Amino acid sequence: MDGSSRTVDLALLKALARRFRACRYLEIGTLRGESILNISQIADECVSVSLSDEEMKQRGWPENYLKNNGFFLHAVPRLTRIGQDSSTLDFSTLGKFDLVFIDGDHSYKGVLVDTRNAFSVLRDENSIIVWHDYGLEYKIPRWSVMRAILDAAPERERRRIYHVSNTLCAIYVRGELRFSIAIYPEVPNKVFTVRISAERLPCTNLPVSVSRSLRL
Repeated sequence: MDGSSRTVDLALLKALARRFRACRYLEIGTLRGESILNISQIADECVSVSLSDEEMKQRGWPENYLKNNGFFLHAVPRLTRIGQDSSTLDFSTLGKFDLVFIDGDHSYKGVLVDTRNAFSVLRDENSIIVWHDYGLEYKIPRWSVMRAILDAAPERERRRIYHVSNTLCAIYVRGELRFSIAIYPEVPNKVFTVRISAERLPCTNLPVSVSRSLRL
């Protein structure tokens, strides 16, 4: 569905969460909650920072946004849900995290603020930040987002920011990685196999089977 991470983006997040023995995961910008539902299968604790229903109403967002807000979150175990604009939240109250996923306000200002806050809550040198919608498509950056990331990141850390191939994500990670300069069109060098099952939802309840439907 629109407004969500693509399948390979979710696979990336789950693979990164597996790098930590007891991953503490922070997500900035949660609409329906597909991504945090998937990561909760791996992470030890999840924290969501996203607009509350009241803030959506104040901004004049359509009623359907409110119906979507947190749609899947009741199926997420060990979740702390904070309904507040991330630009006004004191992130020092949240503790430290192993993995931070930024998928909120994609404007230059929004990404700038969220990126600065994300760097401030990293647990240690192994911690990772992922930015969603860094790419308009797999090979086309969203230039305002790229600029905000680079402007907000500590200068010494900018060389550790990459665009992850076959995803819409940028990533901050320490360590030696294989990388190449992006070219277009790219010659395929890998094949993905994904198994997906689907089940129609009743109006009010989320079947347990749906929370297990994406196995990556």
